[in-house]
Amino acid sequence: MIPSHQSKTSNRLREFATTLFESVGGIVDPLEADLLAVLLPKELGGRFRSEFWVALDPEIVPEVPEAELLNYGSALLDDLVAFAAEQGAVSRIYLTGMNLEAFNLEHHLNRSLRFEGGEIQINRIKLKLFKYLLLTFKIRYTTDEREEALIPVGINLSNGQIARRLMGMVNDPGRYSEENHLICPQAPSISVYQAYRIARGEVERKMIAAINHHQAEMEKIIEQESEGILRFYQDNDSQLRQRIDKEQVKREMAVDWTGEAHRKSEARIDALLSKRRVNEMERQRRLQELLDKYTLRTSVRLINLLQVAYPKMVATVMVVENRSGASAADPLQVATTIIWDPIGIVDFTSWIGLLLTSRPIEQIS
Repeated sequence: MIPSHQSKTSNRLREFATTLFESVGGIVDPLEADLLAVLLPKELGGRFRSEFWVALDPEIVPEVPEAELLNYGSALLDDLVAFAAEQGAVSRIYLTGMNLEAFNLEHHLNRSLRFEGGEIQINRIKLKLFKYLLLTFKIRYTTDEREEALIPVGINLSNGQIARRLMGMVNDPGRYSEENHLICPQAPSISVYQAYRIARGEVERKMIAAINHHQAEMEKIIEQESEGILRFYQDNDSQLRQRIDKEQVKREMAVDWTGEAHRKSEARIDALLSKRRVNEMERQRRLQELLDKYTLRTSVRLINLLQVAYPKMVATVMVVENRSGASAADPLQVATTIIWDPIGIVDFTSWIGLLLTSRPIEQIS
């Protein structure tokens, strides 16, 4: 059985490769679950072969040696990402097929919102173009091996919030166009630099789990291999110390040694002491090499920007207090703005939890 995480990885890479190849006029034919046959236009012959196979599972490569492996960290993925970046690192699309009719909007708002002691009256509705930014980051984890991942982050440019549904909105090519077919005023937006900072923070948050996992694995390996290194050099040092002790005992017990014999004995002890120092230096060097080899290094690079825009209905809503007809006082009224998203999200630019009582929040004549 294929592990679920491996299956998800294969699906993401299959979707990426298929979308990229088909966008340049190629044909992708799935021969098996994790084996694709690719046919590309001849004009791409200088970059890729016109016909080749792509394996999404490393276990397929020994069975189909002519297939190229597509996996995180593989040379083919690097080539595809670089090729995609060359096609344009910044793109803009407009979502289409929105239902922008205000039919029964007041009913929908009353169902979605509850104002205790008040009712909703819609004064006016305007269409405004709202923008989102989809930033794709390439993450590289490097130890003794290299692992890569792509992390997309969507930002709502009108309020700086993470747009977690954005990927679902742009996955279907039939839902968007490169041309804006509905001209309307643009809603205020934060800058691209502000969106980038927010997205970087989201990427760092998503990386925490992966970094902790990698570090835990590397710490286990370092601990295991360190023990072997320490035992080896401790054994060497123990043998050298024993030889030094024997030489010193030999000198102390000797009664008929000449001066030349003493000098040779001292030279042997000095040589053994020097070997101990070299042994310690070598031990430290091997441990440092081990740390360098298995220390986790990460890099984050922004590789693509996609601006997504579509219209929303901006409704100016009046919340009017319910009062009995016998009351002579004018009912309290509070105005707020509600953004109705045709995809099914309601944003509140000025959300007010209202409890209309005898103490008015705001009196509007």
